[in-house]
Parts: sequence; structure tokens; C-alpha cells
Amino acid sequence: MKENSMEMILLAVLICVAAATLVKLFFKSDRVVVNVYRLPGRWYWLKRILFYVMFKMRSTRRTENKHTNGTGQHGYGRGFSDEDMEKPQLLKDDKFAIDTCYFGATNKDGVKLVCRIARRRDRIAEVWLFLELPRFGCLQLPRHPDTDVYFTDGKTFRAAGLSFEIIEPMKKWKLTYSGKLRKGICNEITDKPEEFLETSFSLTWNAFSQPFNTDTDMAVSLLGDSVARETWNKDFLQRLKLNHQTHYDQWGELRGRINIEGQERQLTLQSVRDHSFGLRDWRCFHRYIIHYIYLDTGMSIQVGIFSQPNLMSHVKIGYVSYATGDIVSVTDIMLNIWEVGEDTKEPPKTWTFGFKADGQTFNVRATRDTTCVWYLQNDRGGKVFEAFTTFEVNSFKGRGISEYFYRNPEGPCIENIPLVYDLIEEPSSEVIKTNSHLLALPFTSLACQSPALVGGKGAQLAQLTSIESKVSAKVSPGFCLTLKCFDLHVKTNSDIKEAIQNICSTAM
Repeated sequence: MKENSMEMILLAVLICVAAATLVKLFFKSDRVVVNVYRLPGRWYWLKRILFYVMFKMRSTRRTENKHTNGTGQHGYGRGFSDEDMEKPQLLKDDKFAIDTCYFGATNKDGVKLVCRIARRRDRIAEVWLFLELPRFGCLQLPRHPDTDVYFTDGKTFRAAGLSFEIIEPMKKWKLTYSGKLRKGICNEITDKPEEFLETSFSLTWNAFSQPFNTDTDMAVSLLGDSVARETWNKDFLQRLKLNHQTHYDQWGELRGRINIEGQERQLTLQSVRDHSFGLRDWRCFHRYIIHYIYLDTGMSIQVGIFSQPNLMSHVKIGYVSYATGDIVSVTDIMLNIWEVGEDTKEPPKTWTFGFKADGQTFNVRATRDTTCVWYLQNDRGGKVFEAFTTFEVNSFKGRGISEYFYRNPEGPCIENIPLVYDLIEEPSSEVIKTNSHLLALPFTSLACQSPALVGGKGAQLAQLTSIESKVSAKVSPGFCLTLKCFDLHVKTNSDIKEAIQNICSTAM
């Protein structure tokens, strides 16, 4: 009888514990921090379990598709080839369509470089370019802290004198720049430094890690946490589908030369590169923090948290890339974004956080160094702090970049935004052929708009003449001597031909 009583008491205790657990897991009230960040609510664990099952089913189908179509490379679950992923993407017919390529690099000597081109519709691009070099200090694009650039070619990663070119997909890129850079930190819209230095560089980026694709390589634990915090309904699932972006990172080494005011030096830097495309409206983001970390051991790390309240308010992402090039996903991040720089609206001087990956716990201490500011879109509705940072991860030293984004509703808006016009088509081959015998062409002639007949600068003057009434420009009347005229002049003047030959032989 006594034993039966003890069993009943034990059973009652177990029922109470189970009931308390159920209440804790499924019936706690939904909470929101600072009216933005949703905390795990009453159905959080149930939604995580459901998401895990759906994710595994999707992964199984993806694996079967890989075996069927042969696209089994790391990180590409969607059937894209390396070349298709890397090339400039066809922008969607949406004003928020974007295709962006970013490089962030540092080295032990204190050299720091960030450059980014984000292609937008209507031949607009967001361009970041910042360089810090011992002896020269900080240099950046004269337009900064604003980043919008107009009248790009709309087709390539080229804007404001900066160019990114694919040499071999997922393995090698070339970065070049030529133009003036403003000397000094310029984080204010007004009162900019007025010293400029003529700068050029040619750098080659070579990958030393595999790419990490957030479409396919993120840990299910991080995805599940992000999705389970939200309210599930048909509208939420539709927003997830419509606002999708493809995004992947990769680490490599930048090598090449840089020339500042005639002084040239060689550079070697460790660099992260990312490429993302899809739809992005900066006004829909509340905040994000992303860390790019390179350790002296050769390990490279990315850990970030994004808050896009109309979609997901607290998204964790991350990975660890070993010196061997192998990559493992981060499975948990011990960092609440609202506890770091929420009230001050700028990065703190130091902060700490932790994360888990590959069965290990990593503790990170970050210390902010040189920081530049960039505004995004013509209302300046987004504000980025690009903070070069020293890191300590489980006592190992490192360096890299911490990027803090804040929604900036107060602006102010950029004034006098230039109108964007369609690219002027060059004259047809028939027009060129018909006028190829002429020695001179007036600016008003259609044939004068052909670089093949009058050269690039002359053709641009003729093109500007054709639209001067639309753009409120004034081009003085004039004409161009044609390339035919130049060739005739050289042929009939032997001294010129001989001088050219002497120059060519000397150069060789």
C-alpha cells in the first residue's frame, strides 16, 4: 500500500512537470522587444519542429535533383552553374531590384580596403570605396558619405571609376580603380575635406575557401529559430517568397599594386567577397550587424544578425571556414541585436558575443577601429557604419570588418537628383558605311555620334548635342575631323609616319 502511494506521488510529480513544460513551451505569451524584435512565443517549439521536418523534406528533394541534373557542387541547391551565379544578373522589373558585389580586405600592416558596387535599375548604382594606407591615411570616393552614382552602363560591375571583372567563376576576380579620392574621414554630409589624391589600383582576388550559400548552406537550427519567432499565415509565407535574395560569401587573397600620386607599392590582403541579388528595399530593414573575421590561424568567420520586421525580425546567419578551405555552418549565436548599439544608433567601441559551430563554442571580443559612414538611397533612409575591427576569438587574434546598418528615417533627402535617360544608341552600320569617306562631320550629324568614325570623345559631344534640350545642357556648335582624315594626313606626311614608327620601336 505504501509502495502504491509512492508511485502515485511520483506519477503526480511527473504529470505536473510535463504540464509545466507544456505551458512553458506552447502557452507563454508572445513578446516584442523595443516594438521590433519578436521573442519566442507560445508556439515557438512546435513551429521549430514543423520547420525542421519541412526543411529535411526539401533537402531530400534537392539532393535527388542534384543527382538527376548533375549540379552537385557545394552550396548550389538551385541548379545554377558557377558562371550563372557569378555574372552580373538581369535585374527584375522592380524598382527595388539589386545585384551587388562586395570586397572587404585587411592585412597585418594596417591596410584596409572596402569596395562595393550594387547595380540598380535605370543605370543607378550604389558605390562604396574606402582605403586606408599607412603614410597616406584614409581615402574615399569624393561623393561619400552618399553612395548613389548615376549614368552607369547598367550591365556590368563598373561605376565611378571602379570595376570588378570575373576572371574565373568562384576562383578569381580582378579589381581596378582610377580617379581621385578624397583624403581624410568624411562621415558628414557637409564640411567635407577638400584635399584629393590621384589614385589607381589593379588587384587580383584569388579564392582560398569554398563559397557559403545562404540558400542552401545555413544550419537548420538558425533558420528554424528565425522563422519560428514569426506569426505564420498565408501573407507571411508569400512575403518570404517575394522578398527572396540569393546571397553567397567566399574568402580569398587580394594581391596587386596601388599608385597614389605617383608612389606605387605592392599589396597583399586577406579578403571576403560576397555577391547577392534579388529585391532589396533598405527602408524595410530596421538593423543588421555582420562580422567578417580573419584569424591569424587562417580561420575565417562570418557571423551576423538581420532585422527586417516586415519579414523576419531576428535572423541569425554564420559559418566558419577552416584554413583547409572547408566550411561548417554556425548552429547558434549568443547575441541579441537590441543589446548592441540599439539606443546609441552607432556601433559601441567594444562588444562581446559567442557562437557555436562544429560542436565547439567560440567566444568573441570585438574592438572597433577606423569607421566610415555611408548613406543609402536618395532619401538617405539607410545608414551604414563600416567599422574595421580587431577581434579575439577564444584567445586567438584576428582582424576584419563589422558592418552595422540602421534605418535612418530622418534623412535628409538628397536634393537635385539627376534625371536618368536611356543610353543613346550608336548609328547603324549602314550610316557608318555611308559616311566613312568623309573627312569632317558636324556635331549635329547622326554619323558624328559614331566612335568608329570620329573617336569616343567626339562622338560623345555629338550625342550630347542630340539631347541638349532634354538635359538643359549647352554644347557649342562644332565639328569633328574623322579618323579617315587622320589616316589621310599620316599617309601624305612621311615625317609623321616615320616619327610614329620611331616611337613604337623605342617603346618595344
